[in-house]
Amino acid sequence: MVEIAEWSSNLIFLARCLALEMIPRDSRVECRVRKCTRHIVRILNECSYRLILHYQDYSRLRKEKLRRSLLDLHEKLENILSMRDLNRVGDLAEVKYAKLFDYDMEFKSGVLGDLPEEYGFQQN
Repeated sequence: MVEIAEWSSNLIFLARCLALEMIPRDSRVECRVRKCTRHIVRILNECSYRLILHYQDYSRLRKEKLRRSLLDLHEKLENILSMRDLNRVGDLAEVKYAKLFDYDMEFKSGVLGDLPEEYGFQQN
């Protein structure tokens, strides 16, 4: 469940970056050896953009695989545990993963808030 929360928040974050046509620092391809002209920077940005798209596709496939694995796990736990114990386990897991998801979303919101300034965009 932690992995699903991480991947879904990454997917949401990258989708917002793509919608704003901004590339987060972690996904950028940089060339420090050559003198960066506008043409080279544009090519690097396009490569970074493609990397984000491929990462999004991979994340969607991975998320689906994790979802299926969690469903299998849930079915096996239903056979082993009583309904009351299963509900307790689910409640504990939801609280833990909600905290992790909230922390991750706050961090990504901060990164996304810094990108427009870096790109020189004015937000309304």
